[in-house]
Amino acid sequence: MSIEDRVINLEEFAADVRKYTQILTDIIRRHDERLDEHVETSDEAKRSIAALADAQIHTEEAQAHADTSIAALADAQIHTEEAQAHADARIAALADGQARTDRRVEEFAADVRKYTQILTDIIRRHDERLDEHVETSEEAKRSIAALADAQARTDQRVKELIDIVKEDRNERRAEK
Repeated sequence: MSIEDRVINLEEFAADVRKYTQILTDIIRRHDERLDEHVETSDEAKRSIAALADAQIHTEEAQAHADTSIAALADAQIHTEEAQAHADARIAALADGQARTDRRVEEFAADVRKYTQILTDIIRRHDERLDEHVETSEEAKRSIAALADAQARTDQRVKELIDIVKEDRNERRAEK
């Protein structure tokens, strides 16, 4: 394999790494978007809590409407607790998602290391085989050169033999 082929292979591998990096970037971006949604929900919960505190102050000021206000406050408290439970569940889900993402990133990194090692081994074995091929090719060239020399000597001997036979035949004809 030529250096250019190796460079092409490495460029293709780098393109794959860029592709997987883009995938991981997209996953992290989606995770950030989901985290932003959670922050908005948390802010809404904080605003709800602030509104509840305002309602409590108005409840104390409006003692005449205490029963109605207390019922409304209890209802608002239930909704706040549900919202908090929902927020807690979403935080737990985000933490689980982050843990899965971390594991997947580590698995991907391990795969990249493994495949890099495999490619390195393949390239090394290919280089060894290429070296063997070059050596065999050099031996074949030397054998062909030796064969060509032997053939040239054989051709020369055959020519000399033909000349001897012609000379002998010419002498016999001359004797007759």
